[in-house]
Amino acid sequence: MPYTIRFASRNTREISSAKAATALEALALVHARGSRGDEIEFIRSPQEGEIGVEMLRVLAKEEGEEVTLSADREHAPTTMLRKLWLRASRLLSS
Repeated sequence: MPYTIRFASRNTREISSAKAATALEALALVHARGSRGDEIEFIRSPQEGEIGVEMLRVLAKEEGEEVTLSADREHAPTTMLRKLWLRASRLLSS
């Protein structure tokens, strides 16, 4: 499910948006931009509407579980999905 995240820079008050294809990618974006000092104005998805970071974490966790289950079925997870899941797992535990 796609996500749109709108950020505002604390220093310049510049507003920018980013798009992510999955909750895992969106969570990684939120973490990266947050560590730079950008504030989240909103996170939106077509199915969920406007959501907060905590809901995004829940959705990312569910996606990660789906990746793990499909990897177990196929016995060969893709490298990119595994890396995203590991990155999101670290973000979810912090």
